[in-house]
Amino acid sequence: MYSELELAIMHGKSLLVCYVESNHSDREQTTRLKPNDVITRRKNEKAEFLMATNESGELLEIRLDKIKHYTVE
Repeated sequence: MYSELELAIMHGKSLLVCYVESNHSDREQTTRLKPNDVITRRKNEKAEFLMATNESGELLEIRLDKIKHYTVE
């Protein structure tokens, strides 16, 4: 997934992403995003995140392991 997301970023593609919102009782959310970056953070444990902007211009940070599926558009 990491490599596919990096390719979408390099080619300026949008994504339709279905992910679990861990802050909202594990509710699934599907939204169209413009991916900006894929990063790795190490706090208590290593985690990878998709940094993306939604259609409202809000910056989202989504853990890759919370993404159920996505489509490159």
